Amino acid sequence: MQQIGQKRKYPIFALVAGVLTVLSGIGLYWRASGGFTNREWLASGTGRTFGIGAVLAILSLLLGAIVIAPTAKRAAALGGAIAAGGKPPTPEQAAEMGRLQAKLANLGSLGAVMLVLTTAAMAVARYIP
Repeated sequence: MQQIGQKRKYPIFALVAGVLTVLSGIGLYWRASGGFTNREWLASGTGRTFGIGAVLAILSLLLGAIVIAPTAKRAAALGGAIAAGGKPPTPEQAAEMGRLQAKLANLGSLGAVMLVLTTAAMAVARYIP
């Protein structure tokens, strides 16, 4: 985790990729909706489904940036402190690590579900009248 998170800077790359993806989606939605002015298209099943997918994508990006990333950073820091100590973790450290890992597992699952729903909405939107 330290190698991925601190040395390779994966979280930064993932956040940049997420932001670029959301911005690209907003650009496509803007273009398809005539600059957000075509109310008929926005109210159609296609427009609403794309909108639902967009909201889910933005929420999952925010979940990752605001909640998951800081929690992962705390877990990595705690893991580094445990490793630097050269001995088994204290009961408090072990309990905290377990709590952080459980939180990351739950949030990761929530984020994955949101992204699957986002992808499904984007895939079927054009077929909804």
